[in-house]
Amino acid sequence: MDPHCGFRRARRIRAGLHEILLSTHAVLAVACAAAGCAGAPESPRTPYAVPPPASEWPGRTADDSSSFVIAASAPHVSHGSASVLADDALADGRLGLFSAVRFELASGDCGECGVPAAALWWFRDEVIAVPKVPAGAGGSSEAPPAIVWLGAPQRITGARLSDDARNVRVGDRSIPLTLTPPIATNAAYVDASTARYFAGRSLAIRGTEVAGPSGPVFVARTIFPEDERIDLAAHRVAPLRPNELLGTLLEAQTDERYRLLYARSDPAGWGGRAVVAFVLTGAQGDDDGSRGGHLAVGTGVLGERGEWGDWLVTNFYPLFEGNAKGIIPATLPIDNYLYDLNSGQLYYRPGYMLVAVLARPRAAVAVQQALDGTLHALHCGDIEFDRARRNSTAMTIDPLRELGWRIPLVGPTSRLAGIAAAPVTAIVRRSFRTAGSVYATFATERTRLLPRVAFEVAGHDLLQLAALDAADDPDLTPFERMLAEDVEGVLFVRLAQVPSSRRFGTYPVPSLWAYGAALLSDPGGYEAAPDAEDRELPDALRGTCAAAGS
Repeated sequence: MDPHCGFRRARRIRAGLHEILLSTHAVLAVACAAAGCAGAPESPRTPYAVPPPASEWPGRTADDSSSFVIAASAPHVSHGSASVLADDALADGRLGLFSAVRFELASGDCGECGVPAAALWWFRDEVIAVPKVPAGAGGSSEAPPAIVWLGAPQRITGARLSDDARNVRVGDRSIPLTLTPPIATNAAYVDASTARYFAGRSLAIRGTEVAGPSGPVFVARTIFPEDERIDLAAHRVAPLRPNELLGTLLEAQTDERYRLLYARSDPAGWGGRAVVAFVLTGAQGDDDGSRGGHLAVGTGVLGERGEWGDWLVTNFYPLFEGNAKGIIPATLPIDNYLYDLNSGQLYYRPGYMLVAVLARPRAAVAVQQALDGTLHALHCGDIEFDRARRNSTAMTIDPLRELGWRIPLVGPTSRLAGIAAAPVTAIVRRSFRTAGSVYATFATERTRLLPRVAFEVAGHDLLQLAALDAADDPDLTPFERMLAEDVEGVLFVRLAQVPSSRRFGTYPVPSLWAYGAALLSDPGGYEAAPDAEDRELPDALRGTCAAAGS
């Protein structure tokens, strides 16, 4: 079981674990006590890193009806059409480490874009970007990702909402605004509080311009607040204090958004530097199966004013099992990853980033290519997602270890607990396969299983490497030496959950014990994400990656 997602098979496994936990309360309580852990009661304090309720926003009242218009259906996307206000999504800027002009718009049915048919099939109804020169052509050591999931062909930057959130304007120009509708499995969506959250802010909006009854209308898919940037000149170094951990920062009840944990040079000069970022999102407030959060790694270039909205995130998710968020495992811009109206992580829970600013881009390039290789293997069926043995955390951390970054191992939760739980699972769920998954969950190395554990362990190791004098440590691997030589600074960033009709979440659980204790403390309130339709790669496409020589 991977406790960060709410898909169909995971739901059955979680339900089984729920029954097992209830029926073996005493066994787990004794095991938990022996491990020195405690229960996880609800905090009486307001969750940190989230905005106040809509009714408390200054200058607004609870009965303020300003809100978005939701489109009746998703727009039909056409490429290359002129726009009143929007630019082509690839007109300028960057996609991660690469200039956007190196890519072209496509969809999953493109026949000559240099990507194997099996990998393209997952994006058959989506807008993607593919390199103008196919990845790997010419033997380039800095080949861009073969597929970037954009979701929409156009983009408006420097935009602001009208007072009623029914129009978007840039300077003196404006266009009516509607939002793409919620997918069937999205149990909560934007509301008036969301409009208030974005009111008065400069926005970058991805979407599609369509013909409306009275003229053009822009249908938004992603709304990103452009003022979410890191003011590099405003922060002084504040390293972790003795006995202070990254976990302390994750659980801190504070509205401090940024903390500069390490700096080798003046942050005011970091604009234009490459970055590697660990992106951790928290526990959902409306899904007990998502208490573990989610981990991904991003790469890109820090803007001259601290902008980060064009970084790329490689997001591993189950491929064949549908999910309530409508997510396809993919490399995608971080504004999509966090703020897509249906699948954006910050519409479900708060988030955090640990950002390594690099003197040279070589480590970031290596990380992106390693993640690209794993994602391509997943799309092509060379590897399979497994919630216990190879989940999204493992798929994120394993490529980093394969590069030579020896992120410390912390061991499994408890093989003995797995041995005890497996036969109970087999009896309760009448499934040896589910029993095997439960055992594997307890027996799997925690940095490959739990997003928060991986974030904390890798983050602390990054800080240690940054503080090393690489010339005096002959035991470093080549990649570790890159980090030791190139890390100019490390920033911790808190990301607020976007207010909507969904309940607010909080920080991710640090262990399976905490996850189980939360279920035991209130078994009657167990919630799970809605079921979603599974996906299946057509038999005719199997093997096309090998045939394409990838």
